[in-house]
Amino acid sequence: MWARINPAAAADASPKRLGWEEVGNTDRIRVHQAAQAALALAPVSIVKTSSPLSPGNVNDYYSNGDYWWPNPASADGLPFVRRDGQSNPGNFNDHRLAVRTLRDAVAALAAAAVISGPGNKTQKYLEKMAQLLAVF
Repeated sequence: MWARINPAAAADASPKRLGWEEVGNTDRIRVHQAAQAALALAPVSIVKTSSPLSPGNVNDYYSNGDYWWPNPASADGLPFVRRDGQSNPGNFNDHRLAVRTLRDAVAALAAAAVISGPGNKTQKYLEKMAQLLAVF
């Protein structure tokens, strides 16, 4: 679903006006638990693992499509063939998992910063977000 943003309404994007305060009050414990886990997280990066199939270097993101398998008709398995609905358990997923970990951590830290309000608590969430994003 696409949403249109009203620039006049977006000018007053306070947490209370956007309804974040209510969400924060309802889900405060889960948000803070997720943020605490994110604060303890070592920075994630795609350079920690590389795929033997990647034609690039360690700085290049690489991902296999879920339903693509090595071609049984060729010695090198290329080109890959699609098997609709059959996930290939041998796919390289490390980079995809790194992106998901980063996404979840940054979302938790951002949510905790919003519901914590101004102050030192917010600063630690913002600093950790900056660290995670800079390393990735």
